[in-house]
Amino acid sequence: MKYLFGILLLFSVAVQAQTKPKVVTECTVDFAVAFGEGAATNAQQASMVLYVKGQQSRLDFISPSYTQIKYHNSKDNSAVILQDLGATKVRRDLDSAKWSKLNAKYEDLAITYSDESKTILGYECKKATITLKDGSTYSLFYAPAIVPSTKDYEFQFKTIPGFVLEYETVADGSTQKVKYTATKINLSPVAQSKFDLPKSGYRVL
Repeated sequence: MKYLFGILLLFSVAVQAQTKPKVVTECTVDFAVAFGEGAATNAQQASMVLYVKGQQSRLDFISPSYTQIKYHNSKDNSAVILQDLGATKVRRDLDSAKWSKLNAKYEDLAITYSDESKTILGYECKKATITLKDGSTYSLFYAPAIVPSTKDYEFQFKTIPGFVLEYETVADGSTQKVKYTATKINLSPVAQSKFDLPKSGYRVL
């Protein structure tokens, strides 16, 4: 009886180990960006790079006319946003309250999970749909096998049970959907210098 109990215990531990997602504490993820309903990522109009290091994240959005770098620290829920529009360079420093206010549209969102899936970068990803308070909906695909050590680089991902590798959103001041799809993931350590903020060159708002 004790022998049988031991086997069942080992089996239970093995199953839990297989189903528990791996926490990714450092990584660099490249995303292709496409605009418009039903936009295809092979018609890429911009790019984005995500850096994760512990509780720090950095999100670089790059297009021909506009660049934005968003730093977030989950320890105190603060953020710094750098925006470069050619001759105009501005910096916004956000404490926890300001960060929450900036993302107020994502408060009280509803998430619906589906059985639909696809493979992205070798990871099986499941589909979820986010519904905001105003009724607008956005889809995403996440990999349950891995989860980033911080999800706060995108406010709406806070409760998603995995690493989001494809998603839709809407750019500030626009009604046009933007689709982000991961094209490369590197799990090597990220240099701390990636999170060093510039000391000059930006007008602070």
